Amino acid sequence: MSADPSTFHAWENFYAMTGSASAALTGLVFVVTTLVAQRPPAVRNSSGDPTEGTNTFTSPTIVHFCAAFFVSGLLTAPWHKLAYPVLLLGLAGLAGVGYALYIARRMWRMPTDR
Repeated sequence: MSADPSTFHAWENFYAMTGSASAALTGLVFVVTTLVAQRPPAVRNSSGDPTEGTNTFTSPTIVHFCAAFFVSGLLTAPWHKLAYPVLLLGLAGLAGVGYALYIARRMWRMPTDR
């Protein structure tokens, strides 16, 4: 199956904007995380690690922005066959499901202070 070049032409600006925005937001998340990490922890959780909650909830945000950046780049590239981007999107989707399950497990095992 050959890809028609005009298939994604109408979406080209969308993916360019989405990719640029996700790259910028990823950088901003790193800046905010660095600034927050420099503050002394007010309360430690029961495991004694003050960064456990920050790591558990910040990492998925960065991964999702990077995934949006990856998909935007993937769909903006000039492919000669649609099989390659379809395969890569499928693999990225499977990796995303695995990562979501991993994060859900981390959240479930996270100690509460109440």
